[in-house]
Amino acid sequence: MLVTCEVALEVWRGDAPCLSACAGKPRGSRARGVDARSKAQGDCTLCVQVCPAGIDIRNGLQAACISCGLCIDACDQVMGKLGSPRGLVRFGAMQLDTTMRADLQHALMRPRVLVYGSALLALATAMVWGWLERPVLRLNAMRDRSVLVRQLDFGAVENVYRLQVMNASLRPRTLRLTAFTGEGPAATPVQVQHAEPFTVDAAGASTLVTTVRMSAEEAGRHPGGRPIPLHFVVDSMETTGPVQARTASTFLPG
Repeated sequence: MLVTCEVALEVWRGDAPCLSACAGKPRGSRARGVDARSKAQGDCTLCVQVCPAGIDIRNGLQAACISCGLCIDACDQVMGKLGSPRGLVRFGAMQLDTTMRADLQHALMRPRVLVYGSALLALATAMVWGWLERPVLRLNAMRDRSVLVRQLDFGAVENVYRLQVMNASLRPRTLRLTAFTGEGPAATPVQVQHAEPFTVDAAGASTLVTTVRMSAEEAGRHPGGRPIPLHFVVDSMETTGPVQARTASTFLPG
């Protein structure tokens, strides 16, 4: 629905000097603070004097009106000096009469509007809940494709990984990286190069290139070179509100 804003005179108020004069009532004066509707008023004609188009807004909307608003400013100044409510002349939507408002209220109460409104409210609630429950830390692990397996002189096996740690909180966090193979009670820690704590800035991310080393005895328990499930974990070292993030990858024993 297109609504056009136009300069309008609030005739229903009946508390302006110009309305009393236009109604043919005798002119007079009143003291400050006295209700304008209790005594007839004189016609100031300031709205006509300041109009660049030379029209009289008191006669209703006219085609020559350019909606400059000078009559509104002049009338507000006079009403302020008289102690009466401002807004006698104002910008208003002439289309929004009583009938249209009733039709609009009826249109808003239709089942389709209620269903769509409820769906939008549920969607907005889900978005807010998802934002509040988002994980504070995120961890992604990717194998280094250039060096899949590295055999050391003393028999140990190393794999190289590129880790990305994202901190979604509004404060820096000091984290510690660990890795282990297996699940639950059978989980076995493995040696990680970046075992010392590191810091991720608030709402920031950090990329680590680290190696995971497995001894020759441990690698010998997995013959055939089949990939071993590997889990990376980053823990917050803060005493208040510790958080944790983990991700899964694989380790190639050879």
